[in-house]
Amino acid sequence: MKHSVKNHYTIDLDYQMNPYDLNPSDLFQLATRNNPKRRFLFVSKVLGKHLAVRPERALAFSRLLAMQYFESQMGQDAFDRNEVLQTVHRKRGQQATKLKLDKGYQIEPGTIVIGFAETATGMAHGVFDAFENPMGLYQTTREQLKYEGAVVKFEEEHSHATSHLVYEQANITLTNAKRILLVDDEISTGNTLLNIIKSLKKQFGVTEFSVLTYLDWRDDKSVNKFTTFEQDEGVNIEVFSLIKGAIRGIENGALDLTDIASHDLFKTSSKSESMNKITDHQVSVKTIYANDLSDQ
Repeated sequence: MKHSVKNHYTIDLDYQMNPYDLNPSDLFQLATRNNPKRRFLFVSKVLGKHLAVRPERALAFSRLLAMQYFESQMGQDAFDRNEVLQTVHRKRGQQATKLKLDKGYQIEPGTIVIGFAETATGMAHGVFDAFENPMGLYQTTREQLKYEGAVVKFEEEHSHATSHLVYEQANITLTNAKRILLVDDEISTGNTLLNIIKSLKKQFGVTEFSVLTYLDWRDDKSVNKFTTFEQDEGVNIEVFSLIKGAIRGIENGALDLTDIASHDLFKTSSKSESMNKITDHQVSVKTIYANDLSDQ
């Protein structure tokens, strides 16, 4: 299905798997950014990171992802399946369903959760809290700590800031991990995941990995790359997503920075300040236009 954002670009999204019959517009908006590596951007509507969302809705979507993992591993329905599904499908104005957040899903001993900076940090905590006895939670970061060395370092090639770091924590250690759940809001090629998995395997000997994500946009080539990687590295990788699809084509149009500088997002800035914000690629995740999914 083709979607357009102004005249900036047109993107063709092929929705392939949607196990909970979710409306893509409930999950994300499309946006434009001034980034030469990738102009399009998926802006989540359920993270509570960039767009406002009711807390119970954000928690319900992270719990839904944890529920998907639990039901796959245990081969049984979650005790709160109906409540979670009712909350994620709830339309505006309907009464919120009370989630049983004080009770978690069973998980394999020795499981550690790692969330990806910057976007998936809150989401990863929601996934972590959905489980009864996870071993611990880590978050990747871009920050270089002066007096402490990172225990894991890996690259996110398409990002504005490519290096990710993981620092050890006092009460838990990756050395004892049996399985690692990697939580990110979106996968495009999956190369970043393969980079951290390779680093974790080399550093700590972990071979069991599960990826939990809202959106999985890997094409056939990228999926096959995961299979080859598993064979070459001697690891097992399961990927769980709320929507699985593929980006079939992108047609870039005009990107008039002068027109964008007059957008409401910059209405408190002078014209020169707005242009500086837009043209500075170090602020490349600045969303300069966003709209709901629609055919245009």
